[in-house]
Formats: sequence, structure tokens, C-alpha cells
Amino acid sequence: MRERAAVQGQYLTVEQLTLDFEYVINEVIRHDATWGHQFCSFSDYDIVILEVCPETNQVLINIGLLLLAFPSPTEEGQLRPKTYHTSLKVAWDLNTGIFVTVNVGDLTEVKGQTSGSVWSSYRKSCVDMVMKWLVPESSGRYVNRMTNEALHKGCSLKVLADSERYTWIVL
Repeated sequence: MRERAAVQGQYLTVEQLTLDFEYVINEVIRHDATWGHQFCSFSDYDIVILEVCPETNQVLINIGLLLLAFPSPTEEGQLRPKTYHTSLKVAWDLNTGIFVTVNVGDLTEVKGQTSGSVWSSYRKSCVDMVMKWLVPESSGRYVNRMTNEALHKGCSLKVLADSERYTWIVL
């Protein structure tokens, strides 16, 4: 859905785009998941926007899922569905509203984990993925990204320093 608002003279255009994630999840599983034939239903999902590209208007989205699925046919004697978690990556084109599947993760059985611990590890994996992608940008478009990653590892740094741009943040 697109909505636009404009004021006479100087104007500001506001667009609201919506994406039905439950529809996206079902379509990706039905058409792109190798384990789609095992799928029963999903009980919860979490969305993390990994990247937004201003040049192409593409949004890369990671969808974490808790779902019920039948075990693979190699597991004999299992007639009841089990709880699994996985993630789906999709690219959403803001110009057309169309999404495409980028990646479908494997099913990982949830054994004795709370949903909180599943989501915690999912979010950590998303942060780790984004941190690996960070590449220095050209100086003309540079966005200064500084992180106290050590805080996530249990101890905070005393200062964040970027000696190239003579920037120090004392914590």
C-alpha cells in the first residue's frame, strides 16, 4: 500500500509501504524451502532489517521463525511434528513492492531451549552478520560507525577511537 501526502509550496512527500510478513513467510516456504513438504505451521517470527540500499531501494530482511514441521523421512518412527527454528532472507524492492528469496536456512530442532534463548541467539547471529559486512565506505559518503563491541563480550572499552578522522568518544 502506498500513500502520499503533499503541502503546497515547499513540500514533503511521505510514503507508507507495507509488507505482509506472514504472506511472505508462507510463500517462501511453499516455493523455496527444501523442507517445505515437512512444514505444518509457524508459531512466532522476528524481523531484522539487515541492510537498506539507497541506490537500488532494496531492503534486505532476515526473518527468524519458530515452526512446527514433521521430521525428515530419514527419522523413522516419528509421526508427530517437532518444533524447529530457522531463518529466511528476502530482498524487498521498495520501487516495485516485490520481494525475492535470498536464502532459506535449514531446520534446527529446538531441544529444551526457551523461546527467549532461541530469539537471543537469532538476534546475535544477525548482529554478527551485519558486523562482518561492514566495509569502509568512500570518504565522500562516509558514515562514521563506531561500536563498543567489547560490551557485548562482557567488558566495556574506555574509549572509541577513529584516528583517521580524529574522533574519540570517551565512555
